[in-house]
Amino acid sequence: MHILPNRQKDFLFEAIIGGMDKAMQATLRQMYNQTRINDMFIRQQEMEQIKREVAEYVISHLSATLDVSDIVDQIEDLRRAIDSLGK
Repeated sequence: MHILPNRQKDFLFEAIIGGMDKAMQATLRQMYNQTRINDMFIRQQEMEQIKREVAEYVISHLSATLDVSDIVDQIEDLRRAIDSLGK
């Protein structure tokens, strides 16, 4: 899953650092970009965890119940029908 950056934050950040000297801008821009990368990584990890939790929940709540006695009865009916064909 690709997470889009928040452009409003980017524009606000650029406006705030716009009046600073170039060295300070570069340092703050590097810190800001690293924070964005970390935030995106954390968000991706959170999304993966949510997917795992949802999948586990769905799987744990699925129930396929088979009434074995019905199946045995049907097999027995088929066996009797096959036996009766040979008589």
